[in-house]
Amino acid sequence: MKKNEIEYLKLKESNKLSNTEIAKLLHLGRSTIFNYQKKYNLKSDFKRNYIKELSLYETSILIGTLLGDAWLTRSSNSSYRGGFSHKIDNKDYTVYKKELLHKICINKLNYKFSNTGYSNNSEQYYIRFKSSPLLKSIYNKLYINSKKRINSFVLNHFTDISLALYYQDDGSKLKGKNNWYSYKLAMYDYDYESKFNLSKLLFDKWGIYNSITKTGISISSKSRLKFKYIVSPYIVDSMKYKL
Repeated sequence: MKKNEIEYLKLKESNKLSNTEIAKLLHLGRSTIFNYQKKYNLKSDFKRNYIKELSLYETSILIGTLLGDAWLTRSSNSSYRGGFSHKIDNKDYTVYKKELLHKICINKLNYKFSNTGYSNNSEQYYIRFKSSPLLKSIYNKLYINSKKRINSFVLNHFTDISLALYYQDDGSKLKGKNNWYSYKLAMYDYDYESKFNLSKLLFDKWGIYNSITKTGISISSKSRLKFKYIVSPYIVDSMKYKL
């Protein structure tokens, strides 16, 4: 039996402290406490304060980052989880998004070393979302057959900050000769309909000329200043190289 487990049982036996108080006292997570409860058939006194809804602004923030690096997953019919991560050099961006989405984020900033995927051999900070029925609702509106799709739900909640977050996650600056430059949004995992929907939105909502490519959307050079003007207020220091 581990030391923390022994300490937990001693404190629980006194009947003077709640599980929340014990978790804080022993610096243990809720999942650890739940495991102890299950192991010893103890009654839980944790209260689940689920977030029931987000404002339109908060939804637009969540949509922007979910289109990029953030993710949601279904672990059971009633349990939906998610989160996002960024390289350690972009800590300010991770913290920025955590503060924007504080209502649904677990406060702890976690560290991990990744040696798979796009972030091969990189140190990262990551944030987890609080499990809640709200995530289930978002998941069912955004994911089709486990794939993200840009549909009417996304289009109705896509704002300036959505575009800026998506660009910081999956965008890049295109450079050419004679100081030529423009911008690109990578959309490798999206179908053509999603690309078309976003392309049309960029033009209809902001008058941004763009073109659809095999890998995403390229902003026309004649709309680059307009694009930069829209996203600039939301770009954090470590991401300014993308401007």
